[in-house]
Amino acid sequence: MRRLILLLGLPVLLHAGWTEFRSGPFNVITDAGDREAREVLAHLEQLRHTVGTLLGKPDATSIWPIRIVLFRNSKDAARYAGPPLALARDELVAAAVARQPLPRELNRAVTRWIIESAAEARMPDGIEQGLADLLSTIEVRATRVTIGAPLPPAERNREWARLHMMATLPDYSGKVRVLLSNLQRGLDREPAYKNAFEKTPAEMDKEVDAYLAAGNFQTAPFSGRPLDPERQFRPREVDDQEAAIRLADLLLADSSKDGQAAQACKAILNRNASCPEAHECLGLLALRAGEMATARQELQASLSEENRSARARLELALLTEDSARAKELFEAAAKLNPRWPDPYRLMAEREPNPNRKAGLLKQAASLARRDAALWRAYAESLLPLNQFAEAGRAWLAAERASVDENERAAIRQARLDIDVKRREHEEAERRRAAEEEARELQKLKDELEARVRAAEAKANEGKSMPKGEIVQWWDGPETSKLEGTLQRVDCRGAQARLTLQSAEGKVVQLLIPRMNQVVVMGGPTTLACGPQRPAKRVKLEYVPKKPIGEVTIIEFQ
Repeated sequence: MRRLILLLGLPVLLHAGWTEFRSGPFNVITDAGDREAREVLAHLEQLRHTVGTLLGKPDATSIWPIRIVLFRNSKDAARYAGPPLALARDELVAAAVARQPLPRELNRAVTRWIIESAAEARMPDGIEQGLADLLSTIEVRATRVTIGAPLPPAERNREWARLHMMATLPDYSGKVRVLLSNLQRGLDREPAYKNAFEKTPAEMDKEVDAYLAAGNFQTAPFSGRPLDPERQFRPREVDDQEAAIRLADLLLADSSKDGQAAQACKAILNRNASCPEAHECLGLLALRAGEMATARQELQASLSEENRSARARLELALLTEDSARAKELFEAAAKLNPRWPDPYRLMAEREPNPNRKAGLLKQAASLARRDAALWRAYAESLLPLNQFAEAGRAWLAAERASVDENERAAIRQARLDIDVKRREHEEAERRRAAEEEARELQKLKDELEARVRAAEAKANEGKSMPKGEIVQWWDGPETSKLEGTLQRVDCRGAQARLTLQSAEGKVVQLLIPRMNQVVVMGGPTTLACGPQRPAKRVKLEYVPKKPIGEVTIIEFQ
């Protein structure tokens, strides 16, 4: 006997026959029977496999779980029908009717979400939309998958025809994955098409136009995923409260039914005042209506071990003035949905420490590989840290994530500017190091001269000499200077013989008597033995001696 519960003026069928099946990112809840639910779940899994295979990601999944409420008849489904696939609380939800093909719009929406979640970078909009349109008519019978069933004539367009031709015709079907891979890597259309098909985009466009005009659209088999629905998809009984929550989620996902959703959630609370999912529903509705105090109260009431909603915690964090508490909620949201970039992005916006801020933005960008704005923010966060190489890689990822030519040009210029800043930074560091070395050398000379002068003064006064070694100051001829390229270093124990070519082309050899007593500036602190490849520009100071001069200072140019 069915029990009728009045919600929002609509009779909602809640009875003992509700069951749930899960696989991957999908779950199907139904009052229509196990066989029907398994068929829908198998269809969704084969659709996911097909999209993932074409993208080079066979195990592609979705950022959000995807829930389908499968009704036994169209009359019940119509009461809850809304967008093809929309975010409710913490899941994407949709309604469908048992023993009917899944709507094309639902197939299309699932395909777009999997592309958004799995693709390495953003592909041209026409390609992504054409792929979603192509797979909107996918046919699944157990492990047999067929693609290419034509759209109604009014819905056919050039981009759909492009993907249909490339995915179904034998001459192209083996190469379409190469094209999609090239586009995900950020290649421009010209090299992407030539690499895949050995044809220019213009040549392919002509073929697509002729293909669309001809109107001869054939289906093609696609290698499906091995599935055994009877063994792999196990049922779970769903009680009345949970069924009521899932139905309320359908209403919540449709912004035109906010009043009905509120009545449904209040009816649940009338039977169970502590139901966290119903409190979350009311909190999100209040947030949508701009009632922040109510939203804060209801979202706080929704937090529990049973309600593992990442979205409830993130939305509450945004309403929380206590920064420590907000951070705790953001971190909890990230843990509950580790594929969701928003918690990391929002934590980064509030993080004062530059190093931690960059780390959070990196995490967010790695989860949202197709978000050019996030990659740009990450790149910019690295500049104060002088991490120019990583910033360059982030700018390159931002360029790959953008499909707008003007934006890509701006990003490309920013990447080039980063390289200029990197060189300026390296030059400034080189000058700073050289100046520091020069100061240290002068300090040593000054200290040595002071010791010698002090010793001489003591001796002239007839007083005892100071303790410690007295270093005799060399007061001989001026040192000589030489500029040229260092060709070879012959190491002989503690000594080294340098072979140089002067600016005039003369080959000169000089000796380093003791390696640890030579001042080296502007380059490596040690010299590599053997031929110098490439030869290095140097400026030397040396004491002219026979048979060979002795080097005192080496400055790399």
